[in-house]
Amino acid sequence: MILYHATPARNLARIKAGGLQTYFGEIYFADSVKAAAVFVALRYEHKIAVIPMEFEEHEVMESFDHNENLLKNLFKLDSVKCYTYAHDILATRIDFDKVQILERV
Repeated sequence: MILYHATPARNLARIKAGGLQTYFGEIYFADSVKAAAVFVALRYEHKIAVIPMEFEEHEVMESFDHNENLLKNLFKLDSVKCYTYAHDILATRIDFDKVQILERV
């Protein structure tokens, strides 16, 4: 399954150097580019990097720490399923050519 991690674009250089690191023991992912970007955009970030990652289903756990219906309605999304991964991810596992940079207008 392909999941998406979003972060302020300014973090991309650090991620290229050291990969993705857990925050309180987890890295958060969403089921779409737009859903992942919403969580960063809510923090008033204007330039967002969205990193696609491929996982086996057994590697991630579905997260329920958000109100999916509220986010779906507010941002006109079909789904806002979120997942957590409990390990750091080496930069060598990330395909940086597939990272999308989104800008809020």
